[in-house]
This record gives sequence, structure tokens and C-alpha cells, in this order.
Amino acid sequence: PDFYGKKLAVASNDGSILIYSTTSEKSMELTTKIPQAHQGPVYDIDFASPQFDSIICSCGFDKCVYLWKNNMNSSYSKVFEYTDHTNVVTSISFSHELKDMLLFVSCCLDGNIAIHQYKNGTFVSQKIQAHTNGATSVSFNPTKPMNFITCGNDYYIKVWTYVTEEDNWISETLDKSESAVKDIAYK
Repeated sequence: PDFYGKKLAVASNDGSILIYSTTSEKSMELTTKIPQAHQGPVYDIDFASPQFDSIICSCGFDKCVYLWKNNMNSSYSKVFEYTDHTNVVTSISFSHELKDMLLFVSCCLDGNIAIHQYKNGTFVSQKIQAHTNGATSVSFNPTKPMNFITCGNDYYIKVWTYVTEEDNWISETLDKSESAVKDIAYK
């Protein structure tokens, strides 16, 4: 769901994205379908923070990450695409507390994460090797907008923090899990 709980996005196995909107306190209706948003299953979808409430991001089997903007007429258009992952993109997450920048991260089964920023009218993406045997999930810290966690098939969880002085993202690896870590979430 979006930040206010008024919209719900569904990632479909047929490559489409479905957007439902609240029509009353107890019901939702399908308001938008983005057919063939991806070539193959859509693996994850996320809404941007409220100041960017018309933006959603999707990723999928086709190794792509797309940013979609609501055209205010119940249709969405693709405004950004990232195609540098080399395997299935399993997870995406937006940071939600930044005022002047759109920031989101994608995870890929090639072991890389990509950190995407939109600031001053320009997109910049940085690819980082994060996990061996595949990165499986990402989640931003809701109280620290420049902090997120990732996990992977290498049994590890990593906490990532942006260090302003170094203009770089650094990671801290937590203790090894007993098996592959498939999902992770901050609350």
C-alpha cells in the first residue's frame, strides 16, 4: 500500500502491474492496469514517499527496474529504467524521509545492489557488489533515510549507511544466519 493506505499496487506473474484505489472505508477498486510492465513476472513494487506520491517503482524477472509516474488520469508512464543488472531483480525499496531527493535501492540475484538517486533533475545509479550467490531483499530504515539493510543467499544481512565525509555507502555485516536469508524489513 501507499503511505496513506489509499492505494494498493499488485505485482503480477503475467508482467502487469495493477493499482487499486480506495473507494470507501471498506472497499477498493481496480483503477489502473499497466499491461506488460515487465517481460515476465514482476517481483516487487513500492510506492515513493508522500512528496512523490505519484511515483511507483517495479522490478522483475526481466532484470529491469522501472520508475512509473501517475499521469493523474489513472494511467502511468515509465520515467526511468535501469537495465544494468545481469539477473533477476528480486526487491526494491524507497527511502521515505528525504525532502529534496528520490532515493531507492534494487537487489539482484547477481549479488549486486543498485542505489538510485534522483536529485536536481538527474538520475544517478551506483552498482555495488553486496552478496555472493544473490541479493534477495532490501528495506530502508523508516527513521534514518540514508540507512538500509540487505540480505542474500550468502546467509548474511548487511546494514548500509551513507557516510557524507567519504561520499560513499559503507556496510556492516551482521552475524551469519543458518541459511539463505530471503526477506528482510525495517519497522
